[in-house]
Amino acid sequence: MDSFMHPRSECCALTYISHQPNLTLGDKIDEDDDDLYCDGCGLFISGLFYYSSQRDFYLHKACLEMPEEVCHWSHPQHFLVYVKVTTPFQCYFCLQSCTGFSYSCDLCEHEICPRCVSIPNPHQHPGHKDELTFSDISFEGKCAACGDCIDHEKAYRCTDCIHYGLDLKCLTLPLAARHRCDKHILKLVYYDENDDLERPHCDICGERRLPNHWFYRCSICNNSAHPKCALGKYPFIKDGSTLSHKNHPHPLITVKKVSNLKSDECFECGDSCQDLAFWCETCCSHAHLECLNTKTLKTERNPDELQKEINHPCHRMHPLSLKFHNKYNFCEICKNKERGYFYGCSPCNFGIHIDCAFPSLVIENKTHEHPFNLFWRQGSFICDACGTEGNYASYICSTCHLQVHKKCTSLPRIIKTAMHYDHPIFHNYFVRESDLDQKHECRVCYKEVKKEHGCYSCWRQDCKYIVHVNCAIVEDMHWIIDSENQDEPSDNSVTDSSITRVIEVNQSGEAEKIEHFSHGHDLMLGDKIKEEDDKCCDGCVLSISGLFYYCSQCDFFLHKSCAELPRKKHHWFHKHHTTLESIATFLLKIEATESPCIFECRFCLHVCSGFFYCCSDCDLKVCLRCASIPHAHQHSGHKDHIFLNSEYKGKCTACGCGIYHGNAYKCKECTDIYALDYACLTLPLAARHKCDKHILKLVYHDENDDPEQHYCDICEEKRDPNYWFYLCSICDNSAHPKCVLGKYPFIKIGSTYLNEDQEPRLTFTKKIGYCPKCFECGKPCLDLTLESANSVFGMPYFALALVRRLTELPLDREAESKQFYRGLETYRSVAFKSSNTFQNGICMQRAIFPVDTNRIE
Repeated sequence: MDSFMHPRSECCALTYISHQPNLTLGDKIDEDDDDLYCDGCGLFISGLFYYSSQRDFYLHKACLEMPEEVCHWSHPQHFLVYVKVTTPFQCYFCLQSCTGFSYSCDLCEHEICPRCVSIPNPHQHPGHKDELTFSDISFEGKCAACGDCIDHEKAYRCTDCIHYGLDLKCLTLPLAARHRCDKHILKLVYYDENDDLERPHCDICGERRLPNHWFYRCSICNNSAHPKCALGKYPFIKDGSTLSHKNHPHPLITVKKVSNLKSDECFECGDSCQDLAFWCETCCSHAHLECLNTKTLKTERNPDELQKEINHPCHRMHPLSLKFHNKYNFCEICKNKERGYFYGCSPCNFGIHIDCAFPSLVIENKTHEHPFNLFWRQGSFICDACGTEGNYASYICSTCHLQVHKKCTSLPRIIKTAMHYDHPIFHNYFVRESDLDQKHECRVCYKEVKKEHGCYSCWRQDCKYIVHVNCAIVEDMHWIIDSENQDEPSDNSVTDSSITRVIEVNQSGEAEKIEHFSHGHDLMLGDKIKEEDDKCCDGCVLSISGLFYYCSQCDFFLHKSCAELPRKKHHWFHKHHTTLESIATFLLKIEATESPCIFECRFCLHVCSGFFYCCSDCDLKVCLRCASIPHAHQHSGHKDHIFLNSEYKGKCTACGCGIYHGNAYKCKECTDIYALDYACLTLPLAARHKCDKHILKLVYHDENDDPEQHYCDICEEKRDPNYWFYLCSICDNSAHPKCVLGKYPFIKIGSTYLNEDQEPRLTFTKKIGYCPKCFECGKPCLDLTLESANSVFGMPYFALALVRRLTELPLDREAESKQFYRGLETYRSVAFKSSNTFQNGICMQRAIFPVDTNRIE
């Protein structure tokens, strides 16, 4: 017996299979049954195996002969017991979801799959020449098999090859697999020896694969595939297994590769079940494993214990029957939609959720001094706490003569909101008497606040801030204040300065020479730029105008207003403090060594290269243009104030595009709808384009009635005179905003890709005379390109496809960005070995799909 796994008992797993009579030893399977999987380890059947007479149970001979108890090196403190698991479990070692047999520690509640128990330490893997040793110290590197960053402590490392490591998911990949795309067995391959310059691709998903990463291949058909495509998301959950789950009352059957139809929607989330689903015959519905694991049960009552029919006071005409539906069911009481069990009346199309049918009779909460008692009604009512309508189930306080929703019985008494950060606001059931003669507008939605209904208002007498309850109680935009701490002074909403030191001051008292957090050189104050120079601010990425700071040693400019922005600031749209960062300072903070020097703004969705406000607690990055817009905004394109409306769905007045995600600025005074999305709201008021030597001004409506003039002078397509456009008043040239600004208007030309070695540099450029061809589609790159800043290597341009890929990536280097970074690393290392290798765009292929650098002589 191997030294890494000490058996406590030589008994086999016959304890479980003793109830499986007539097991037969087999050594081969029929050609028609080439997709059979072991009920123990979940891998496909090969070699010697046992099977039942009904052929519904299969077990590798090796799985049958596993010791019943072992002391494993990864868990030496307790023995692990070999058991049959009736629910899906996550292996403690490789973190894969599994079914079948497991080695279990009841004391620690650890489950380890048989594959991981069989791996010794150290381990000689066929994919590497040296022995690999398990390490529970954080491995700062990437997995040699898949290229992903190993972001947890468990990995196998090679002591001789410093940078060679395997995460446990790749270490336990099956050496062979089956897939319906090929009738033969697919073998695990560790490196693609094919020298063909054609980019290798996966024959299952059709996407590219990297030749130095592990993959599965059929040696007969020469088909190859990513491991995740060949195995699926859950390779160790057997298809057709009957299991139980703690979050579902009925038996579940595993179904792999269900068809992508509406009938196969997940019962919990509504998305299609495309890889693995759990089928409940009782409920006639599917569910994802993730949804079952994260599910919070809709009701504490077991559906099997519920009455099949009830008479309910909210619907006295007919009895309500217990029903189940995997679609969303609208509840007449809470007005929400949920899936699952509900009570309904088919003739009246009436339904209520289980919990709403049996609410609490009495609710006591510390926010109100008296208990609330349930009071059923036949119709609707107006809630005294929030001023909105409710149906059927209300709660009353007979002492205070209040009638409220169930959810409003627990409204917090004192809160703070992001939009009114300086003072706490208090809940009242009616407006104060001293203000009865005034008409109050909610400071969020700007609709009237009824004086006879509940609202939140500021406790300070000199502050007239007042809001509807539902406008104040917004998720992630408010927090509850203790009544004891209500008088604590608020943090200043603006702290710290972006200017770290003022070196010189002019006669008028203005800082003439400064140090700024974003730049390593001193910055000088300037007031004008040569007319032929179109300089761009490194903060907001808009053209330089007015007073500005500049660096005399490099091409760095900042508007004076951008340079003086506070380093830390509280914004009305976010509950946490935000910090002003440049890409370089942000990378230092997160200890990253490389980045595409761009980010995506959360609001306008533009890809930008300038400064941004970010939150250290949330994944929030907001560009300076969006961060400067207040909640109530006076735009030069409209006479009235416009306000943020998070529920608006319609068209943008400026461009005519649909706004489907909310977050539009809307005018409440106009009878015709006037609404702007963030992208149009933040359009520069002036811009430049090579088609005209003058500045183009943003115009909001074309006063010219001649339809022949309604054309874009750049793309020569028609333009709608009702939509915004750019105009040169001298030359009478007009153009669409997208034609003037381009696809990436807020990436500064000359921004440089940052990397650890600083060589070779890649710079964003825009070619005016010569447009290089895209190495992916072959079309000319009419917008941004990336080119090498060092011409010594003779490197051709990275084209628009690469820029597009960069702009789709977050700064955390996940998902597809890993592929880009790996490619760029190899690109740099190969470039230093041989500058003559790169001709006619070959390096562009190698930059994205790395080669083995040791093979280049």
